[in-house]
Amino acid sequence: MKSTAFKKSAWCSSGLLALALACSPTFAQDEPLPEDPTPESSWSTGNQKVTEKIDSDFAELGDGDHEELIKTLRTGSSITVEEEIEQVVVDDAGNPVLNDDGTERTELVIVETTLDTEGNALGFGEISLALGLAEAISEAGISDRELLLLLSNDDATGILDLRADGRGWGEIFREYDLKVGDVMRNVKSNRPDAEKAARIERKEKSQRPERTEKIARLDKPEKPEKPERAEKPEKPEKPERPEKPEKPEKPERPEKPEKPEKPERANR
Repeated sequence: MKSTAFKKSAWCSSGLLALALACSPTFAQDEPLPEDPTPESSWSTGNQKVTEKIDSDFAELGDGDHEELIKTLRTGSSITVEEEIEQVVVDDAGNPVLNDDGTERTELVIVETTLDTEGNALGFGEISLALGLAEAISEAGISDRELLLLLSNDDATGILDLRADGRGWGEIFREYDLKVGDVMRNVKSNRPDAEKAARIERKEKSQRPERTEKIARLDKPEKPEKPERAEKPEKPEKPERPEKPEKPEKPERPEKPEKPEKPERANR
């Protein structure tokens, strides 16, 4: 049997400035920690709405009710979780005590785990980042006690321990090989209101009547048809060229008369 109860501690300081910060859809990765925590007396209706919104975003994380934790983180105070757990009974030497059948004897004990922010109040955006990262790195079905240990622990390796050490949110996410954008998109896609809106939209689409034909736009005056081009007259056929008369054959040249033989010279 397991029972978990939140035990809220007193606020760390009183008479502080009222909250004037609204939750933004986008969060700066390296925004500084707010200096002034918000006292319980100044917790406005607006703050409560934002708190409930963040709580609904992480309904599957831990035991599902995180309003007191969100207020603690926002105001820089502390919170204690009591959880009944089953543990092995040990003797003075630290050895497990055995039953008659040889099995280890167990007992139910109440374990208290306290998260003390030491006055380091977070903005609502930072709270969403811290819870989003805790959800991404945790196994399903963790308890609120285990959630607090993910946020802060004695080894100073928790998410808020790294933040208090001055690291930016992007750097903290990279410690776990994760990216801020990927984790927060996954958180938004799992929100109950997002699923509800998607179901309503699908239902409305299924009930929509078929689209009627679009009303025809006012017809523009038709452009006058271009007059058909007059057919070009067919080119007259070129007259056949007359055949050239055959050149008359050249008359044969008369044969040259043979030269007369030269008379022989007389002997001197």
